[in-house]
Amino acid sequence: MRRRSNGGGKELRAQHFVASYEGLQISSEVPMADTGTDILVETLLAWEVDTVFGLPGDGINGVIEALRTRQDKIKFIQVRHDI
Repeated sequence: MRRRSNGGGKELRAQHFVASYEGLQISSEVPMADTGTDILVETLLAWEVDTVFGLPGDGINGVIEALRTRQDKIKFIQVRHDI
């Protein structure tokens, strides 16, 4: 995955694909849209949130990934519960 600017100051993510068929090679860079979780974490950063506490699980895997890719800007602390 690469990052490139769209000229408006915002970085766009792009995925590079290479395909071959009968000796013909095609290369393309496809822009990737922000997901809802990317927007959520970017909003938290805009609000100057620096730490998030939570329990990871199937329902929030997207949020955890968005936090992981920005771990230099926002910290995730996994909490535990005892029953």
